[in-house]
Amino acid sequence: MGKGNPLISKITSVANRVNRFNNSRLWLFHCSPVMLDAKLDPIISYLKESSMMIEQKENEIEQNYKNLKESVAQNGKGDNPYDHYISEVLHHKEFPELLNTSMLFVIYSLFESHYKELCGILQNHLEYTISLDDLQGGNYIQKGQHYLTKVIEIDHSPLNRLWEKITYYQKVRNALTHNRGKYNKDNNSGMKRFISDTPGIILENKKIRIKEISFLESFIQIIKDYFSALNTILARRIIVDQNESHH
Repeated sequence: MGKGNPLISKITSVANRVNRFNNSRLWLFHCSPVMLDAKLDPIISYLKESSMMIEQKENEIEQNYKNLKESVAQNGKGDNPYDHYISEVLHHKEFPELLNTSMLFVIYSLFESHYKELCGILQNHLEYTISLDDLQGGNYIQKGQHYLTKVIEIDHSPLNRLWEKITYYQKVRNALTHNRGKYNKDNNSGMKRFISDTPGIILENKKIRIKEISFLESFIQIIKDYFSALNTILARRIIVDQNESHH
């Protein structure tokens, strides 16, 4: 995706506006449904529009095959229509899966950056000296959770079920990023169950494949649910902190 991509431009614009909330009373807006929709819904729109374009292209390929087949039948010469059809289909069928994989990386990156931004906003709002980058090890998602539980001192347990689902999406992303989708951990029954129960993804010959955008839509919804629930917990935590500071 180039710099002129409207999806990336919109995401960047929203991300830039987020930074203005650092020293504002509107800091809770960062994880509000409005902000999450503004950041994530353009991806859903992009995926749906892309799916429609792919379907149109498939119909075009099928029509070209029919026309070529009829031409060969009438004239008795020309390219083998089956070879022509198979060549186009094989190349075209790979594109949706490549698109879905790329968009999983985009969604995961947005989730990670949103978490990092949230921790920075909280640090500034509460005037803490410890930053997210002061914590050791892990990625920004793991460090973000540790920052909220160890530094901000929230009770993360109400979010554990959502967090467990997020870790499975993280494992899918890691397998696709580092192992080209290969997943050989046969003893991980939880991961197998996740793939089996989640629409849009399959495990085929020990390789993870994202076949439908429904997998990406479900990931986006879980991200929204997680941050919305986290917002409620943070609001209560901050109110308690402010009340104690007044006594």
